[in-house]
Amino acid sequence: MYKYKSIFVNGLQVLGDNCPYYANLYNFLLDSSNTNNDSELYTDGDYSGTSKINSKTFNLVVWTKKQSDIKAAMQFSYVISKGDFTLTADVEGLGEVECAVKKESITTDEFGVMTVQLKANVPYIYSKDYKELILEKQIEGGWKYPTQPFTIPESWTYTETVIGNIGECINEGFATVYPEITIEGEGSDFRVINNTTGEQLNIDVSIQTGDILYIDCKPETRKITLNNSSIMKHKSGEYISLLNGSNELKVDYTGNCTVYIRWREAWI
Repeated sequence: MYKYKSIFVNGLQVLGDNCPYYANLYNFLLDSSNTNNDSELYTDGDYSGTSKINSKTFNLVVWTKKQSDIKAAMQFSYVISKGDFTLTADVEGLGEVECAVKKESITTDEFGVMTVQLKANVPYIYSKDYKELILEKQIEGGWKYPTQPFTIPESWTYTETVIGNIGECINEGFATVYPEITIEGEGSDFRVINNTTGEQLNIDVSIQTGDILYIDCKPETRKITLNNSSIMKHKSGEYISLLNGSNELKVDYTGNCTVYIRWREAWI
């Protein structure tokens, strides 16, 4: 049986040595139901509010370490009372994971034990920390000006290799995830390619020093911006995904840029 080392809800610690609560999660990592029976529509990232996505339902059970600690009980009830919030759990053998959730219901028994039914906004549990890959294009080989006259041999060939704009993204989670990509520098005609899946995303824009080109491939929040302004009209192709295992990503463009790719692993 897996063990939780700490649990935080909306920033409030409800499991651990330095808090006034005991807590446990049920059906959080295993055996949860993926349903969406409420009236709210969750975006799939293409057309906001037009389609539902499955959402994980599970229970959080909390009780106070001191008997009848009404202030601690009311504080917990308050922090989960409105809207979406983040639940973070440190799982032994897995590390810190988190998901955005909302409260469906809360009941309190005669012993002060509070049982909260929570629904995640997406059907996955994500690692808390991001993995990151940095790509910087470099030119290897090519022509160098001679320091003195010489005769070019007939067998001589001009060789120039572009390196540094291709790398490996390893997704150790069980679910397919979608990266965030940030590009800085001077460049144009950007093409992001996952050689493992065959996906290619094209962005026909030019950037200068100080500009930030940002690509969010996650289905629930998809967007492409240049200095925080949408440039979706310059997009063609498909968004990039990262399958379980090794993914070879390549970023082609004209110019000299640094590309930051980050992603979080996910478990169903």
